[in-house]
Amino acid sequence: LDIEFLRRVQDKVNVIPVIAKADTLTSEECKEFKKAILNELAANRIHTFDFPDPDECSDRGNEEELIKVRRLRDRAPFAVIGANTLVVGEGGNRVRARCYPWGVVEVENMEHNDFAALRYLLLTAFMQELRDVTHSVHYENYRTAKLSGIAQESHFQTRDGKDPMSIMEAEKKEHEAKMRKMEAEMEAVFEQKVEEKNQKLREFENDLMRRADQMREQLRAQEQEQEAARRAFDLERANWEEAWREWDIGADIGTNGATLGLGERVINEVIKERAKTEKKRKGLF
Repeated sequence: LDIEFLRRVQDKVNVIPVIAKADTLTSEECKEFKKAILNELAANRIHTFDFPDPDECSDRGNEEELIKVRRLRDRAPFAVIGANTLVVGEGGNRVRARCYPWGVVEVENMEHNDFAALRYLLLTAFMQELRDVTHSVHYENYRTAKLSGIAQESHFQTRDGKDPMSIMEAEKKEHEAKMRKMEAEMEAVFEQKVEEKNQKLREFENDLMRRADQMREQLRAQEQEQEAARRAFDLERANWEEAWREWDIGADIGTNGATLGLGERVINEVIKERAKTEKKRKGLF
């Protein structure tokens, strides 16, 4: 049953032979069992995942790492055990193990089983190779087999008698053409929207520049008006000062021979009038 199952899935998944409950075997029995499994797989032409030779992946690390990978690779099929408890190891760390009356089997101890080797090869050394083989080999083989068998295994008939594979290919090309057309239309709409947005931005920029020019013109006009008003004021003040000087020039000659201006004459007249008023007031009393 196991051989038949492996024969059917070997082209769909990566097969890695594992011996479970290896703690029920002695070291010699485990070695003989591994040889028997390898011989049976080879006799039935069952392909397992072939871990790459370390010489083919020398870029992974130094020579010590390559030797380690080669040593772990040669332990296939991998004999593993399951833990049922945690125990304190030699370094004082808690490790997974299975306890028996006659002793303790540590899961991650390479002298007891191959669990650590299997984990390192799968998760550290060859994870990318497993993914590549799954995608590039198994999936592509499965896809090719399914697509090539559609026409032979299909029970329907097309109206025009064409091969279903040809119809699928034509539909695929038509779909791709529609997608390209939709993409071109979307790009055209996007470019149109961008152009409209840029046009609005240009109009807004032009409007701002026009308003700025108007404000500058208004400021220049106000400056000119203020300058004209200032010049008119200066001219009016100069005319007033000139008229005042002309009015003040006509003066009488005082007793001391000095020339009295209009302002001084007015003050003198006011003083005289006040003196007369004081004399009259004194004469009354």
